[in-house]
Amino acid sequence: MLSHAPAGLQAVLVLDDRTLGPPLIELRVASFTDASASIADASKSARAMSLKCSLAGLDAGGAALVVQDLPGLDRARAMGWLSRELQTLPGAWTVPGMGASARDMRLLAQEGASVDPAQSPREAALTQGVLRCLNTLAARKDKALGDCSFAIQGAGPIAQRLAEALAAVGGDIVIADHDPALSRRVADSLDVRMVPAHGIWSCDVDMLVPCAQVGLIGPKILPQIRAWGICGASTAPLADLESADALHQRGTIAIPGMVSCLGGLGKGLDMGGPGLSLDELAILVEELLDESQLTGRAPRAIAEERAWERIELAG
Repeated sequence: MLSHAPAGLQAVLVLDDRTLGPPLIELRVASFTDASASIADASKSARAMSLKCSLAGLDAGGAALVVQDLPGLDRARAMGWLSRELQTLPGAWTVPGMGASARDMRLLAQEGASVDPAQSPREAALTQGVLRCLNTLAARKDKALGDCSFAIQGAGPIAQRLAEALAAVGGDIVIADHDPALSRRVADSLDVRMVPAHGIWSCDVDMLVPCAQVGLIGPKILPQIRAWGICGASTAPLADLESADALHQRGTIAIPGMVSCLGGLGKGLDMGGPGLSLDELAILVEELLDESQLTGRAPRAIAEERAWERIELAG
């Protein structure tokens, strides 16, 4: 736990496996019900980052820094203080996640922390990667993206980019966010449907596109899902492997978030390589789905196995 009373800061930093190299830290800023919820979010995000780095071929481990978006938070002062804390981790880089703004990243950099120097290109590459994965998913049903319907969970910058791209090809879209004013603005700007946050899971659509908090799709949400495919910009939308297995057993094709979010990972960072190209990402997804169909195992289980193989070999 990290705290800095003068800035009203309460944060959690979780360092996951660092066998492959120094940590690549995902900065997340959000409101959580309590400290345990922020710790759970940070833990899932850090583990997902470790696996993503491995799958992308980066010489880096995973970590997550989750900042509680409290009413009294002095964001500028908090980021300055956090920057100095992050510099105690040799070789670490920080990239933006849910709720982290370009200004947050600039403030970290101003105080000396190593941050993503290509945020806009990285976001564009991440969006293109998710779109490539969605296209692969649609092809499994002999469909084009423009012939599919999508329920987008979240209305942040990446979710908006995805909604714009899917709307441009003619996809039918419904969107929801925990901030109804934000989802209303996005829905109105694109002339798409909006539903309350809790209603996004049960939408009668082809694909569910999670783009917000990690670990939400678990035992309570699973029975509500009607989509035949799941793929989005959330690093780890499923609560656990049991949830992934349950979806797979009922015929839902879920591309793991640790895979769909690989587009742009490593771009502009000095962490052993540029990461996967979009073509390499598409090949990885095809391999995972083919192996899943052949073995009867969930794609997430196969992806995790591949990631851990590289980590164990390095250890």
